[in-house]
Amino acid sequence: MRNLKTDVTFGAYLDVRELSFIRSFAKGGCVSSIYTPPITAEFLRRVSFKVSHGEVHGIIGASGSGKSTLLKVIAGRLEGKVDGVVWLNGQLLTKPRFSALCEYVDLNSPLLPNLTVEQTLHYHARLALNCKPETVNYRVFTLMQQFDLGPIAEKVVNSLKEADSRRLVIAMHLVRDPVLVIIDDPIKNLDALSAFQLMSSLQDYCKRQARMALVSMKCPRSDIYQLLTQLTLLFYGEVVYSGPSKQMPHYFNSIGFKCPSVENPAVYYLSLASVDRETPESYAETQTKAMKLAEIFRERRDSLPLLNPPGGLPSEMPILSCFYGAPSNASRVATLFSRQLTYVGRSGCFVFGQFILPLIVLILALFGTSVNNRSWHIPRSIAGSSFALILFSGLAGVWATCIQFNDLRKSMFFENSLGLYNGILIFFVFLLLGVILDVLSVGMAAFSFVWKLTDDVQIEDFVSLFGIIWCAYYFYKLITLASFVCLRSSQKVLLFGTHLAVFMSIICSGFLKSYQSFLSVSNYMSPITYISIERFSNHRMAQDFVNATKVQNCSRDEFHEFSSVNNFCRWTKGKNYLQETLPENITLPEWWIGPLLLVSVTFFIGAFFLLITQKCAQKRIGKFH
Repeated sequence: MRNLKTDVTFGAYLDVRELSFIRSFAKGGCVSSIYTPPITAEFLRRVSFKVSHGEVHGIIGASGSGKSTLLKVIAGRLEGKVDGVVWLNGQLLTKPRFSALCEYVDLNSPLLPNLTVEQTLHYHARLALNCKPETVNYRVFTLMQQFDLGPIAEKVVNSLKEADSRRLVIAMHLVRDPVLVIIDDPIKNLDALSAFQLMSSLQDYCKRQARMALVSMKCPRSDIYQLLTQLTLLFYGEVVYSGPSKQMPHYFNSIGFKCPSVENPAVYYLSLASVDRETPESYAETQTKAMKLAEIFRERRDSLPLLNPPGGLPSEMPILSCFYGAPSNASRVATLFSRQLTYVGRSGCFVFGQFILPLIVLILALFGTSVNNRSWHIPRSIAGSSFALILFSGLAGVWATCIQFNDLRKSMFFENSLGLYNGILIFFVFLLLGVILDVLSVGMAAFSFVWKLTDDVQIEDFVSLFGIIWCAYYFYKLITLASFVCLRSSQKVLLFGTHLAVFMSIICSGFLKSYQSFLSVSNYMSPITYISIERFSNHRMAQDFVNATKVQNCSRDEFHEFSSVNNFCRWTKGKNYLQETLPENITLPEWWIGPLLLVSVTFFIGAFFLLITQKCAQKRIGKFH
């Protein structure tokens, strides 16, 4: 357990000194970027300000002034050249230290839509804190009180208003009791009452817990202005003013810019730090004035007593998350499994996805035939039914996973970006619960198909068909999970999985394209199909069911007399059909080949989730937005 009692004190403070940020980015598309040099721009220039415990520090400025960039640079979420330093309690604020002690709040964080507010906050606390259930419950109860979440505790997340959703997300990030919380524009597009409720709750939390909040906003109203302890006004990455919000009018009055008594000081001085783009003359004039204000402040900031009030630091006190430490992986797996069960019970889409396979197989069984049919086409009919069964089992695995894992994928990246767990845990939990639920789904599918196929349900036939369907279904379930890691859009995942299943069934099943045709083209085509689940599944179906078919009252070739065309057949039994479609050097696979292939793919796909880093998850969350 890591102990930071000597690392962070109760009276923490943030000191940003001479922070500059330069970044290069390519212009145009992939081709033009090859011969076009990248553009280098300075987004921040010598930004300095301080935040003390118990304060809500506002970063204000017009659009493009560098507010969001400043917050992301402090949080270590932007790549580029950074000059200057950021101190937290006299120590350099590095990325690992920020992850351990601070929180960057993404208000668009994806949450599981079918959980209630209380369930969402409670499970998040169990993933973040390693402490007794009573302590977790008290922490959740306290945050729900402080952020007015009690009246909506039983509401489902996807039915929340925007203001309620933002208060919930902020409360989730405060579960670990971070020293510093950074929020980009928390009141954007909120009505006056909701914005005041959110900022008032945040201010009250910071005062009670002696924590710091750094928030950005474009144009705070007068009531919000009163809640901000300090303000930093930016103009194109430069500081025009930084200090106590109550001293802001006095400072600008001292340099000849007095705020009218009927004006909101924040809005009035923000207008001074903005450019008028109506005409070239007005643009040049307002830009020159704003740059002059930034230059004046840079010259006078260290000499004004009102901007540098004296103050000491109280006694040391550990923060909650570092005191209790992080929960073990076993505890996280138990929490994720419990949450998954709750989510399944409240999600109609998840339940629907679970019954896609038995519904499709039931339809195939109703339109299928039986091995006891003695008609001349029965070997190929049974082979066609087997082909359709394997194909649609794979497609059902793709479609069900797209429905069931889409919301979980977003939640996984969000929680991984916070460092709560590695993606391999959600992969393990999803498959573990899937095994339990899929036994019922695959069992129903196997029972309905074997009942139609054999007109009787024998235990050997049922077990054989159960294993075949399971291998095809889970193979494409794993492929779809890997696609969710690599592809951004769920529609692309659906299309990729569907096309792959159809393509592999055509190439590797041996039904639509015989292996004999492979050998006629190249001796290297046929061995490629060994790594496909379609080859194993269709061959096992052929051995167990096509091989059992027989044709009556027919002549196999035209050299024997037959009374009518109906008496002529191509195959007298299933074995003749298999001898025709399979080359002599191809043997039927052993039963263990399919499970071995499935286990190998499971470990390979698990590596995809294991390699999801916190930085990778943060980038993926940004792309979701």
